[in-house]
Amino acid sequence: PGETAGDRMVPSQPLVLQGSLKDGRGRCVINLRRVGALVPYAIKGRLEGPAVKELISVEYITAKFASGMGSLLLTEVVDSMNAFPDSGAVLQELHQFLGRHMTLLHHPTTPGLAAQLLVQEPDASNLLRKFRESEAAKPQEERWPVLEWAQRPQEFDSLLMTVREHDGGVNCVAMSPCGMFFASGGDDKTVKVLRLSTGDLVNILAGHTDAVNAVVYTPDGKHIVSGSADNSIRVWDACTGAELCILAGHTDKIRALVIHGTTLLSAGHDKVVRVWDLVTGEAARTLEGHENAVSCLAFSPDGTRCVSGSFDHSLRVWDVVTGQPSLVLRGHCNFIFATAWSPDGKTIASTGGADLIV
Repeated sequence: PGETAGDRMVPSQPLVLQGSLKDGRGRCVINLRRVGALVPYAIKGRLEGPAVKELISVEYITAKFASGMGSLLLTEVVDSMNAFPDSGAVLQELHQFLGRHMTLLHHPTTPGLAAQLLVQEPDASNLLRKFRESEAAKPQEERWPVLEWAQRPQEFDSLLMTVREHDGGVNCVAMSPCGMFFASGGDDKTVKVLRLSTGDLVNILAGHTDAVNAVVYTPDGKHIVSGSADNSIRVWDACTGAELCILAGHTDKIRALVIHGTTLLSAGHDKVVRVWDLVTGEAARTLEGHENAVSCLAFSPDGTRCVSGSFDHSLRVWDVVTGQPSLVLRGHCNFIFATAWSPDGKTIASTGGADLIV
C-alpha cells in the first residue's frame, strides 16, 4: 500500500551512482533512495531473499555507514530477524559483527574496512562464506582489496556490542526487566538509557550535579533509580525520562543501590545503609554500624535480610524489617567492593579487590 512506480524501480537501481565505494577520498555518489528504502520495503513485503542479500552485502554495509545510517542498519537487521526466522543464524551473526565493530565502521575514510574486518572472522562464519562466494563471482578488478591472515583466531568473539555515549567514565549499568533496554550512569552526571538490540540512545536522564555511581530498575520496569556523588537519589520515569522525585538523606557520596519489591536500599561514604519505601518515598530506617564507606549491597532472596560490604573490610548482615544486625563477617584485609547472595539464601560471596580474595 502506498508504493509508487519509483519505489518499484529501487531494486533495479545501482547502489552507487558515481565513483566507487572503495575510493577513500569521498569521490562517490551513493543512491540514498536504495540505501534508505530497499530493505525496509523488502521487510514490509516479506521478501526474505532480497532483504537478506542486501543486508549481508559488504557494499550495502559500507554504503550505509558512509551515508551516516549505521545505527539504522542495526535496526534493519533486528527487524529482519523478527520477520525472517529462517535466516536467523546469518542475521544474528551480522548483528554481532556490526555491534562489535560499530565504532570502527563509522569512519568513512576507510571504506574497505568492513571487508577487511569480515575476512578476519573465523572460517566457520556464514558471513565470511557468503562474502567469499560473492567475491569469487566478480572480476578481479572489482573485488575488495583485503589482506587475509593465515593464522587468525578461529573462535567466535562473544562481544555483542560496544556503545560509547558517556562523556567520561562509566560507573554502573542496569538491565531493564523486559530485557529490551539498559541504563548506564557515568562521570558526566547523567544516566543514559539505550536500546539493547541496536545501542540506540533512548533517553538522557539529567539532573544530578556529580557523578552517577549506581543505577537500578524497579522490578516492574516502570522506574529507574540512580544514586550519585552529589549525595542524592533520584527516581525517574523509565518511559519518558521525567524526574519524579529526589530521595534526600545521605550526607556523602552514594555508592550502592539495590531493590527488592518496593523496598530500596542505598549506601555510600556516610557509612550507613538507608531503607526506603518507594511507594511513599520515605526513609523507613537507617542501618548503622560500619566504620567506613559502604560500597556494596545485596538482598536475600526473600527480601527480609540484606548484606552490606564496606571499606572497613567487613560484611554485615541485617534484618531489613527491624534494622537490627545479625552477623558481622570478617576475613578481608582490604576494601570490599562487591557482594552477592545465593538464590537458595544459604551463601554470601564477596570480593575485596586489592586483597585478591573472594
